Amino acid sequence: MPKLIVGQTVFLSSHDWQKKEIIIETTVTKVGRKYFQIADSGWTQFSVETMRAIVSSGASSDQCYLTRQAIEDERECTRLKESLRKVFDVWGSSTNLSLDQLRRIDVIVKETLRDKG
Repeated sequence: MPKLIVGQTVFLSSHDWQKKEIIIETTVTKVGRKYFQIADSGWTQFSVETMRAIVSSGASSDQCYLTRQAIEDERECTRLKESLRKVFDVWGSSTNLSLDQLRRIDVIVKETLRDKG
């Protein structure tokens, strides 16, 4: 859980009216025990624990980050996962990986599983 203070710069990952993902640099204006608020967000509250917007109805993808790089890293991770999902999708994949490529991927996956276990 990040330690937030009033006046701290945070970065809001949001979407504009065309559903285009945008990053807004903003400032923390209020910090409570469970929620915080940022400049130019009206009455929207964000969870101190997850830094995600709290909405009463529907869903919001708005989330604050401590750095712009954290947003870029998350976006890259999502793109890479989607790309890999398409490669390994059994129904739509036209990518033929060589045995050597599959072995290298297997090593990486096993390293990751070992590190988590």
